[in-house]
Amino acid sequence: MVCTVVISLYYVLFFAVLNRGSKLYPDVKKVVDPALSVVICARNEGHNLLNYLPLIMKQEYGEFEVIVVDDQSADNTAEVLDSFVHTYPNLRVITIGTAEDKDLAGKKYALKKGIAEAKYGLIMVTDADCYPATDKWLQKMSAGVGEEEIIVLGHSPFVKVPGFLNLLQRYENSMTMLQYMSYAVQGWPYMGVGRNMLFSKSLFDKWDIRPYANTKTGDDDFFVKDMATAKRVKVCLSRKSFVYTNAPATWGNWMMQKHRHSTAGLKYSLRTKFLLGTFISSQLFFLLAIVALSVMGQWRVLAVFPILHLLQAVCSVRVFNKIHAMDVFVWKPLLDIAYTMYIAALSLLLLIKRTEVWK
Repeated sequence: MVCTVVISLYYVLFFAVLNRGSKLYPDVKKVVDPALSVVICARNEGHNLLNYLPLIMKQEYGEFEVIVVDDQSADNTAEVLDSFVHTYPNLRVITIGTAEDKDLAGKKYALKKGIAEAKYGLIMVTDADCYPATDKWLQKMSAGVGEEEIIVLGHSPFVKVPGFLNLLQRYENSMTMLQYMSYAVQGWPYMGVGRNMLFSKSLFDKWDIRPYANTKTGDDDFFVKDMATAKRVKVCLSRKSFVYTNAPATWGNWMMQKHRHSTAGLKYSLRTKFLLGTFISSQLFFLLAIVALSVMGQWRVLAVFPILHLLQAVCSVRVFNKIHAMDVFVWKPLLDIAYTMYIAALSLLLLIKRTEVWK
């Protein structure tokens, strides 16, 4: 079947590239850590900052600063940050007051303001509800940095908890990473994860953010889409570089989150839309064809299913092992089906409701 061939080509030509060592993996020893600024935008994140900010402040790294932009918080964020400022001399706090007139939607205004205040030429961005896997996070993400302008795409997995919802969420997270990192390695970067991304401040200063001023989500995707090139983008899959975050606790919250994130995809290039759309469409039509032929009594067609997944396993097992997701990999054949059904449902949701919401 055509769909079988198309899916196989994606795994062989694109996804399998992450199994191989590459100069695009910045995992080398440095004599001196390049000075960098970590920028975190926070709105009503007092609890998360209390738990996670010390893990960022205690990174084993040379010269770095952490800038937290308090974006009109109404909780105890200000109090938490004030207590930390006295403990960590390299922590800086920027406060956006409720009366301040913001000309950019979502967190873009806070992000732009934080980066503008950064002292160093390298910017590391993450979110207040995230925490690094190790104290080597900054070392690993900056390991391949030289004098040239650069964007380093990192991985941000979901924290593992019991339940099928979390399993499916971690599968979706892994498949998203598999796509944006493999395409970046091939020279076609189209998105990044703002929870774990490093880039040259000069690139951000050159970026024209005005076309997205009223778009409340997708600032990380738009920046990579506009400013990343084959020569300046790198990916980092070192386990010590991961940044973890908690997945939405309910199906409804997850669908709302993915709906917000998916609106950014409407602004992707035609090539990116084709690559992403062809892959998921092939999976959907493959599943429908298997069901239809089985109902018609063509049971021999079911033999295609294990053959296809064996090929997928060969092309992706090392990546799933690298990202500590072998429990996800074991259930991949069933999760492929569930994920395809989820994407179909999300697509219908996007057609029905196009509102955008940001925290």
